[in-house]
Amino acid sequence: MIETIKDNWHRYLMSSIQTFLAVFLPLVIPELLAMDWMNMEGAAVAGLVVAAARVGIKAVWEYWYMNN
Repeated sequence: MIETIKDNWHRYLMSSIQTFLAVFLPLVIPELLAMDWMNMEGAAVAGLVVAAARVGIKAVWEYWYMNN
């Protein structure tokens, strides 16, 4: 199984990115466009931080997993 992942890591990475963008962008872009940046609420900031953390953790996890 690990050999299969190592052989196909690029395809898996692209699939993960496509899935993330397909779900994330349609939900977040309208909110960002409508947001009053001078009066941001805590939930909006928390959502952006969680999304950024998810991307970072997933990238590190997949990089580590692909190289071990």
